[in-house]
Amino acid sequence: MSQARTKERGNHYEFWTVTDALAIKTTSNQIQVGWLASQSDMLAEDWETLS
Repeated sequence: MSQARTKERGNHYEFWTVTDALAIKTTSNQIQVGWLASQSDMLAEDWETLS
């Protein structure tokens, strides 16, 4: 899990906890969160972990 923050009005920030999730960068250069990896995706060796 990690913590995310968003800037609100002025210098006030709101924090929330983000749980682990799979995401994929699509061919149209968008990030799709909540993506369900196939068996061949899971066996691929081109994964990258972001933190």
